[in-house]
Amino acid sequence: MTAKVIAISNYKGGVGKTTLTANLGALLAKNNNRVLLIDLDGQASLSLSFVDHELLNELTNQSCVRIFSYRFLGEEINYNNFVFDKFKLNNTINNKSKNNFLSLIPSSFYLTHIDSELSAELAGVNSEQIQFNFFKIHNLLKNFISPLKDNFDYILLDCPPNFNIISKNAFIASDYILIPVKPDHLSVYGVCNLIKYIDDIVKDYNKFLQNSKDKFNIISPKLAGIICTMVQIIKERPIEAMAAQMNRLTNLGPSLRKDNISPDLFKYNNGPYLFDNYMRENNNLFFRAPMTGIPVVGQQDNANPVLNKVKNDFNQILDELLDQIK
Repeated sequence: MTAKVIAISNYKGGVGKTTLTANLGALLAKNNNRVLLIDLDGQASLSLSFVDHELLNELTNQSCVRIFSYRFLGEEINYNNFVFDKFKLNNTINNKSKNNFLSLIPSSFYLTHIDSELSAELAGVNSEQIQFNFFKIHNLLKNFISPLKDNFDYILLDCPPNFNIISKNAFIASDYILIPVKPDHLSVYGVCNLIKYIDDIVKDYNKFLQNSKDKFNIISPKLAGIICTMVQIIKERPIEAMAAQMNRLTNLGPSLRKDNISPDLFKYNNGPYLFDNYMRENNNLFFRAPMTGIPVVGQQDNANPVLNKVKNDFNQILDELLDQIK
């Protein structure tokens, strides 16, 4: 099986994107899949969900910064020097095969400086050089991932909360894009803008490719769906204000059609799919998990009914995601 690459993205921060990525990755690994997480966010929150600050600093030379540093273009890459899997979670996974682990390519705080360097590399003295630089820079991540896809079943990309070259690399490298949204007014308002941005990237890339002599393939990522996160629950139902915003998300199709969003981006003709299941808010569990180095789905406490509910939520979310990307 060749890995399916899933970008998890929202340009608005604080929507539970990294928590979702960490737990989906851990749960996939617990279900006997080979999983690679790539932390593309310069805040390194995904990395710090599995390792502490001291170890993260030691891993700087094998962080994703090197993927995007043009200084290393053409350098023969030893992928084993990037992929890291020596963290607590893997000791808790009772897999039949030693190959079924969760692996990580960590981020680094230096990643925040890379985007400006990449932008400078896009310039050229003529149209052919500009085109060459465009594809060279925007395919850095895709080219890096390509030899790794036979070694994993799933590759999850935790994207930065902004529109930059690294985000574009993630969308171009992806087979699917998952959008986590906190169901409040401002977060829901931005979803259409994010989808339009993704659609523009795909259209511009493929249009640019038509006039290029360089050998690159067209891209066609699909939107796996929108999933609500940080949902406040009362009596096992979302609170009224959030339920109203979740209902808004079911009716994005007409607005997106007015913006001429390509229907090829969606699995269904009526617009983006909204997950039936959602990630409930639980500050106690989710805030504590990074300090233990083990996401919530990997923790064991059978006497804690709240933990079991949250873990069951993630099981249902994962089942729904796998159904959308099969």
